[in-house]
Amino acid sequence: MLYQSKSGAQQMVGQVGGVSVHKRPLLTLDPDYVLKPLQLDHRGIREIGFYEAVRTACQQGSVQSYAAFMGGIQLEATQALDVLAMYITLSLGDQSLTDSEQSILNSWRKLKKEAELLRRLQNYTALYYGVVEHNYIPSTAPSEEKTPYGVSVHSHLLLQDLTCHFSKPCVIDIKIGPQSYEPDAPDEKRAREVSKYPQQTEFGFRIVGMRIYDPSHEDACENGFRFFSKEFGRSLSARDALKSAFRTYFTAGINTSQAKDMVGTPSTIRTRSLSNILTQIRSIQSWFDD
Repeated sequence: MLYQSKSGAQQMVGQVGGVSVHKRPLLTLDPDYVLKPLQLDHRGIREIGFYEAVRTACQQGSVQSYAAFMGGIQLEATQALDVLAMYITLSLGDQSLTDSEQSILNSWRKLKKEAELLRRLQNYTALYYGVVEHNYIPSTAPSEEKTPYGVSVHSHLLLQDLTCHFSKPCVIDIKIGPQSYEPDAPDEKRAREVSKYPQQTEFGFRIVGMRIYDPSHEDACENGFRFFSKEFGRSLSARDALKSAFRTYFTAGINTSQAKDMVGTPSTIRTRSLSNILTQIRSIQSWFDD
């Protein structure tokens, strides 16, 4: 885990998800970084572990690196043990040694598959540069410097800003999955999460918020963006309402009269965007299937 101090970061303008008076905001840092505040409980540690595992799996000699990261057996030691165990097994026909050999090989195959899956997953995640400290603390943040899990209120994930190359980035935050609580969550938390959006069990996701570039709309801010909060997402109780929300997102900012001078119709432009997104979603679905 890389720990360093970062200065010069600014609060992200137009943050969509995770917006709350008691939450620390996302920060941006030139030229193309995002500082995401870590959760102060076990979730923060697990998030670090996830990104570190992905990064380790993508290194040269990734299977060996990932095995070491997971506390597994180094490749060289495994190969030597394989040869020795195979020799003894063939010589004596000892069933216990045969079982031990098979167990080692199965463990190695499992680690190899995990490393390969994590390499594939990096294609759909922002690049991760480590954990950094930044002392931007709003007045509503917790006052403790350290938590029982060792995560500081100054701790942030340093990630790639995926929107930095867009002139007018439109962003939608979707919470994927039929439930938004952990398997060991107490009943009161389960009930609280379900009450936020009961339809999530049926739809399998919910829109947390979105920002679209629509300068001609009366609700647009001075920079031409419209914002849709989590309350908007929770109000989408029917499938038609969800479809309408996606339609709003994918058609925002298109001026029909101006579009006649462009290559392709507005429908063609959005169809291309939707096609690209659907291709990525299908690839992610395939990853989960594997």
